[in-house]
Amino acid sequence: MPKKRLVACSVAALLCLAFSAPAQAAPGACFDWICDTNTGACDFDASCSGDTPLDYRWTWGDGSPRVNFWNNPYATHTYASPIAGAYVTLSVGYLLIGYYDITCWIQIRNVIGPPQPYLYGTCS
Repeated sequence: MPKKRLVACSVAALLCLAFSAPAQAAPGACFDWICDTNTGACDFDASCSGDTPLDYRWTWGDGSPRVNFWNNPYATHTYASPIAGAYVTLSVGYLLIGYYDITCWIQIRNVIGPPQPYLYGTCS
């Protein structure tokens, strides 16, 4: 009888270790952006955000509502004139790990200097 109990405790201990081991931390949020300076239309690419987040939440910084994209790192948003820049926040969600947030200033229109057709950058 003691052998059976020892085996049962060993299996339980292994299961406990398997389910309580810390998960590998997923890389944080990041995104690339490009904006058409004439129209204020911006494209965003969050595919640099690591190991396939399940949820992408975008806050555009212009008062418009937050949008969610399930399993899709690409988004577009058009800013009304005369907005020249905005703080964009991306939250990426990982199953059983949580959300990672990043906020960056993006330049939408060039108000100083020579005109440029596009402005772009990386938020990481």
